[in-house]
Amino acid sequence: MIRALIFDNFGVLMDLVYSSLRHILPDDARAKLLDILDQADSGRISDADELKQIEDLLNQYNIDGASAVAQAIQHADRNTELLQFILDNKQRYKMAMLSNVSAVIWNYYTQAELDKYFDQVVLSYQEKIAKPDPRIYRLTCERLGVQPNECVFTDDNEVNVIAARRVGMQGIVFTGNDDYFAKLREILGDA
Repeated sequence: MIRALIFDNFGVLMDLVYSSLRHILPDDARAKLLDILDQADSGRISDADELKQIEDLLNQYNIDGASAVAQAIQHADRNTELLQFILDNKQRYKMAMLSNVSAVIWNYYTQAELDKYFDQVVLSYQEKIAKPDPRIYRLTCERLGVQPNECVFTDDNEVNVIAARRVGMQGIVFTGNDDYFAKLREILGDA
């Protein structure tokens, strides 16, 4: 029986913040950007260092780093339909956010908002563990008071969903709301 729904943030509950930057950079710079993001998400560099390194990287490619970063951060929108679904079903299921993220998360949610939507929020930079490390999935289950087989984990990155399945969770690769709701109904037997 499913008792908990666990959601990635960027790419599921919100737009990917730096996705617009990925499209304007050449391949070698994209790899550098992803490395910076990975370091920040796992808590190895600070939020300030993350922003500075991204700005410096963009400047190397004749892109106004400060302006591009500010625009990317400002234009990340919430998935209001999915957040409303979470609120509407919070009495039925335990809800959690499990996100590979740096402290930039606080630019998008207040603590009161996170408390309103989620029973638990597990952030990689705070835990110093990032998906797809199996420990972060188990930690989320432990904090929710559920077993992995009682959870549905949703992420836009298939690698993270595969890792969740390996620890025993059901998993949905997020491609959009309609597909998500259809797959969730199948898992819950409400099809």
